Amino acid sequence: MENENFLPKYEKIKQLIKKAILEGDYTDKLPGERVLAERFKVSYMTMRKAIEDLTEEELLYKEPGKGTFVCKKGYIYKKTYNIGFFLPDWIGGGITGHYYSTLFNQIEKNVHNYGYNLLYFSKVKDIFPFSEKRKVDGVLFTLFPEEEEYLKSISQFINCVTLENALENSNVPAVIPDNFSGGYQATKHLIELGHKKIAYITGRFNNKLAFDRFEGYKKALKDAGITIPDNYVIEGDFLFDTGFNLTEKILSLSPLPTAIVTANDLMALGLMKGLQLKGKNVPDDISIVGFDDIDAASQSHPTLTTIHVYHDRIAKTAIDILFQLINNTFENKKQVIKSIPVELVIRNSTKKL
Repeated sequence: MENENFLPKYEKIKQLIKKAILEGDYTDKLPGERVLAERFKVSYMTMRKAIEDLTEEELLYKEPGKGTFVCKKGYIYKKTYNIGFFLPDWIGGGITGHYYSTLFNQIEKNVHNYGYNLLYFSKVKDIFPFSEKRKVDGVLFTLFPEEEEYLKSISQFINCVTLENALENSNVPAVIPDNFSGGYQATKHLIELGHKKIAYITGRFNNKLAFDRFEGYKKALKDAGITIPDNYVIEGDFLFDTGFNLTEKILSLSPLPTAIVTANDLMALGLMKGLQLKGKNVPDDISIVGFDDIDAASQSHPTLTTIHVYHDRIAKTAIDILFQLINNTFENKKQVIKSIPVELVIRNSTKKL
């Protein structure tokens, strides 16, 4: 921030009021401008200028005859006609990765159908929804635990819909694939092929997406009465290199698994490459199932059996909800979590025993 000693007096007052609003000291109607002027020990004209600026920035709005109020979701008088898409910059591959580039393209198409543009953000602080920094009327937020606190702070002021995970104890809607069902379908497919020694490579367990996929795997084994050794569950992180680097660990397992389910396609493809370099044949020696159905899954050799995620349905559902929020037509007061079905796609990386 600029050196406060050089700021005009009204700007200093504006910053103080803004800070009070963001910290929850003012949540609805503000005291009158004369009352605030006396409270902050400035002239009425100084306070009026500060309030006018905050109104211009849409942190406040005025209702004639009623007073000045703190802006809440739905009070966007000067629409930007932009929607934000947030994906953390630490995600492997970022927006250029197979999974998220497909999702982004589907979101962009649906946003354009509403006459809006789509802006991409990789740093949470760039989405700040007020003043000269406000760039969007709503945000689609790919949510991971690292960003939860920031989302909580902005979701009371700007309309948000989360993807991948839901924000617990909030009223922020979420649209996510049915990850549990996907993990279950992938494992059940291998069981139906006669496999009982089925290992699993997890995603990052600090989010529900990875947890639900793993829970689906465990439930399918339980329903089939199959018990696996503890070392059949191997920690992963959704990255291609991780799948590749886990090759030796997989081959060192005893007994050697006949099949492996991975928490996403990238790890499956990395593992498949590693196994082939070690002289192992997929699926003759080991069957592999992925999750997501990225483009590379149908282009690999052999082609990858996987769980198809319907990015088009996720995008349309999330965008429709977001625009209902923007237009104040979303009737649900409690959190809505939309689970989008997924589907097993059988290709050439799995084989009947």
